Amino acid sequence: MPGPRLPPDVAPTGVGPVSAAGGPGLPPAPPVDPLRELDLARQSADGADVLIVQTETMAQQAPLFPSMSPLARATTVYLICAGLLTVIIWIVLTVAEVQGTKGLNASTFAVFSWSCAGLPTMVFFLGYLALSVWGKPRMIVGRPARYAKLGFGICFLAAPFAFLTYYLV
Repeated sequence: MPGPRLPPDVAPTGVGPVSAAGGPGLPPAPPVDPLRELDLARQSADGADVLIVQTETMAQQAPLFPSMSPLARATTVYLICAGLLTVIIWIVLTVAEVQGTKGLNASTFAVFSWSCAGLPTMVFFLGYLALSVWGKPRMIVGRPARYAKLGFGICFLAAPFAFLTYYLV
């Protein structure tokens, strides 16, 4: 976008590119239409306003799953964490089975306690941390929703589901 141009009758005379005479070897400057210049300035301002609105809209969206609502985003993150928990529990149960631990002893108690309390707590906090870091918009309007109760329920119900699917399948 070129800068504003002075009309020939107001431009200073002498040596330089804004000379009314155009200087040695340069043609005279064309006449400037003030209405055209005002229209160009208005178009530039309107374009800047549109870009500002787009930037604010993007800043109010979370980087993690930006097209989802906060509830859907939190549910998705906690379900991913629950899936990770299920896989970890299956691996732990398979390792315990390969080692041949039968009955209630210290090894099976450790597997059961980690599977029902320790691992669900860790994946719940993993999901909560992911929502805290990547699930909040850069320009926050109010308090970001992390849905801790929903995540707690999903992550702690995933452990019994993992046990049932492991032993029934």
